[in-house]
Amino acid sequence: MLRSLAFVILLSVITLSGACASHHASKHSKQVARTVAHSTPQEIEVSEEEYLGGLWRTGPTYVSGQPTEEALRTLPELGVRAVISIRTPSEMDDRERVPFVEEEVVESLGLVYVNIPTNGSDYAYSPEQLEQFAAVMEEFDGELLLHCTVGGRASHLWAAYAHRYGGLTINEAWERGKAMNIGVSPMERFLGTTFEVREN
Repeated sequence: MLRSLAFVILLSVITLSGACASHHASKHSKQVARTVAHSTPQEIEVSEEEYLGGLWRTGPTYVSGQPTEEALRTLPELGVRAVISIRTPSEMDDRERVPFVEEEVVESLGLVYVNIPTNGSDYAYSPEQLEQFAAVMEEFDGELLLHCTVGGRASHLWAAYAHRYGGLTINEAWERGKAMNIGVSPMERFLGTTFEVREN
C-alpha cells in the first residue's frame, strides 16, 4: 500500500514538473517572439556583394538575402548562433550563384544550419514552414540569421511569425516586413496607393 502511494506521489510530481516545464517553454517562446516582433527593423549598412538585397536586424534576429562566404564568417561576431536558409535545394546547389556549400561553411564556424525550403510547387508556402521557423527561433532565442535570395521571402516569413507568435496585428506585421524587403505589392503599384489588409 505504501509503495503504491509512493508511486502515485512520484507520478504526480513528474506530471506536475512536465506541466511546469511546458508552461515555461511556452512562456519563453512568447517572450522571444515578442522581443523580435516589437523591435523596429533596422537596416544594416552592407554592400550588395555581402548580402544580396540587404541585411536587417530586429532584436537579436537578422534577415537578409543570400550572404557570401565572407559575410557568413562574420556572423559569430554578431551573436548569431544559427543560420536558416529558406532557399530550395536547387537554388542552394547552383554553384554559379552560390559558389560554396553554405551548410559546410556555417557548421565550420560552430553554428547550426537549418534549411526550410520555401518556393515553387514542390515547397509551397504553408503553416508547417512557419511552425518550423518558430521552433528554431525558440531554440536559439532568436539569435539567428534568416535568409532567402534577396530578402523578400525571408521578410514575409518573419512578418508571419511576428503576427502569429509575436502579438502584432497583421497590419503591424506587414508594415514591419515592408521596412525590410517585402516591398510594395504589385496590387499597390497598380493602384498607385497603399492599403491595409484585414485578418479573417
